[in-house]
Formats: sequence, structure tokens, C-alpha cells
Amino acid sequence: MTESKMIDPSVKWLAKSWLGETYVYLDRQSLLSQTKQRISDYICQELQRQQWNGPPFQPENLFKCRRILEKSEKALPSSHLGILIPVRGGFLMKIRAEVPKLRKRFTIAHEVGHTFFYDIDQEIPTRKFVRSRYWVEEDFANFVAGAILLPEASLREVIQERRLDPSLEALARLSKVYMASADVICHRLVRELRLWDCLIFKSVIESDGSIKTNGSFIFKGASFRGWIVPKLVAEHASFPSLKSPHESLRRGGHLQSSLVSAIKNTISYLRTGVNMHIREFDHRGQKFSLQAKINPKSSPSSCTFLVRKATV
Repeated sequence: MTESKMIDPSVKWLAKSWLGETYVYLDRQSLLSQTKQRISDYICQELQRQQWNGPPFQPENLFKCRRILEKSEKALPSSHLGILIPVRGGFLMKIRAEVPKLRKRFTIAHEVGHTFFYDIDQEIPTRKFVRSRYWVEEDFANFVAGAILLPEASLREVIQERRLDPSLEALARLSKVYMASADVICHRLVRELRLWDCLIFKSVIESDGSIKTNGSFIFKGASFRGWIVPKLVAEHASFPSLKSPHESLRRGGHLQSSLVSAIKNTISYLRTGVNMHIREFDHRGQKFSLQAKINPKSSPSSCTFLVRKATV
């Protein structure tokens, strides 16, 4: 199967709409990155026309240019946080009412993202492709949501002016400034824009003392791509459990040992009653800083970790 055939029809249509016919000469990765960049620039331009009314930025400010006629909060099925309905003249948006504020803001921005898969110049917005894989469109809508809530130009400016180097304290400050959840900010900062070079992950502390990491909440900066985050750290184990029998401890075994040791020692300290701790550990002759903050209100207790190169 050729690379062209592997590209989802919805992505091909997006690329043609935003890049023109030149998209056919691009490989899959370039096609995706250039299409996302063009849409990100478009979002920034639309927000700039409104004199950067933020942060925080309101997804509703894009309703007019994306032809969203009305937003209502309804009791939706448990499988849906939001629904976008094409109608004559544009779209109707329905959002589940009983959703926390930050999640609701993301859901609204996410539904705005779905409008990019329609030809909105038609009287009734229509799709111009036959089918698409569900996760492809959802991933793109998530990207658009991040670009709306955390516009690249604004984010770069805030980080530079406030000197917000990677830290859990800076992450909390950005969450308040942009009214976005930590996972949305981490995804935008670490994965998409690569403004922070660090490793961030979230774990839960079980009653038996074991530490389990949420696989969906692991964000690796450029210097940490090869790091293996242990999915399970048992209280009395020297090494983490492997996520599959095909993994080998030779893959960064020393790294796992040093990281696991730092995690266990940090958790032991947090259990003394403090809710945040910073410690340093060595890996191959280089020092790293491990920051951890516990949320005692969650059940079981959750803990967010951030690893970065230690400052001299």
C-alpha cells in the first residue's frame, strides 16, 4: 500500500483545502504538520482580529467565522460531551451541561475543531469526503481545541515574558492563566510546540504502596524520547514491571533503575505530609531534577511528576 493511500480521506481533504494542490507532493508527516500549522495560523489571525481578547481565550469568539449559529447545554448521552449538527446557515452545537468548567471549555473548542471537516461555504455545511477513521478526526479536533485555548503566539509570549521554565509551579500558573487543564497544556507545550524539554507523567498511589502510571498522561520532550516511564513501581521492587513480555530491561535498564529509585524516595517523602518535593538524581553522569506534587484529595492519591535537566 502506497503512503498516499494510507492517508485518511478526511486529512487529504483538509490538506487540499488549506495547502492547495501542492499537497500531493508532500509525504504524510509533512502533510499533517503543514496542514496543522496553516490552521493554527488561521486561528491566531482570527483571534488577533479581536485584539487578542485573552488569555484566557474564549472558543465562542470563533463561532462567527466557523458559522456556529447557536450553542446550548443539554443532557446528552454518557458517550457524548458535545455534538455538532449541520443545519441551514451553519451549525448548532450541543454541550453536556453537567461538565466541569475546564472540560466544558475544551469540549466547546473541540466541537469548533469538527467544523474544519466541513465545507462551510455551502448553505448547509457538507463533508466532501466519503469516510474517515474516527480517531483521525478526533485527533485533529483535539489539536484545534488546543490551538484555540492555547494559541502559539500567545503561549510563546507568556512563557518568555514570565520566564516560565518547565516546573509544576509554572504548569499550575499556565492552567490558571489559560483556563485549561494540565493534560491539554502538557500536550501543547511538550508534544506539539516543543516549548518545554522535559518529561511529565501522572501516577496513582495504591493502598498497597505500588505506584501506577497513567499511560495516557506521559509527555516526553526532545531529550526524553528514549526514556522508559515505568507503568508500575511496586513498593519493595528494584525495577518496574514490564508492560509486555517482549520488553527488555536492557532498554535503558540503568535509566529505569535510577528513575524508579527517585520516584520511590520522592513518594516516601511525600507521605510525611508535604504535598510537593524536588530531588535530583544522576543518569549517565548527568544530573536531573525530579519534581513531584501530590493531590491528597483524589482517591486513590494521584501524583504528578516532572523531570528536567538540573540547572547548574
